[in-house]
Amino acid sequence: MAKEQHGYVCAHFLVFSRLNVIQLPPLSCAETDRTFPFDARRRAESMFVAARTQYFFQIFSGVDHGFATRGDPAIADARWAKEESASAMVRWFNRFCEEGPTQSTGRPAKNLG
Repeated sequence: MAKEQHGYVCAHFLVFSRLNVIQLPPLSCAETDRTFPFDARRRAESMFVAARTQYFFQIFSGVDHGFATRGDPAIADARWAKEESASAMVRWFNRFCEEGPTQSTGRPAKNLG
């Protein structure tokens, strides 16, 4: 049985040929992101749906790539997006690291490889 691994994912490092995952941490995406543009987000989402995997996307308008770590706290929208992204990560890990993927979805993941 494979050991589950969880971690924060920067969408820039996603390799589409390797998205045969059972569970992926939430993706907090910037509306404007040259490293993970709209078409790539849609492609990733389609692959997660096809794999029947547990996934969670957040897309924050008005922020750029790096907002979750380098957002300017003096700008209300940037501060809110950074804080909301961090909060969602904590909630996701609390839920899925404790429950596991099959308890949360009731369905096994499908390997696309």
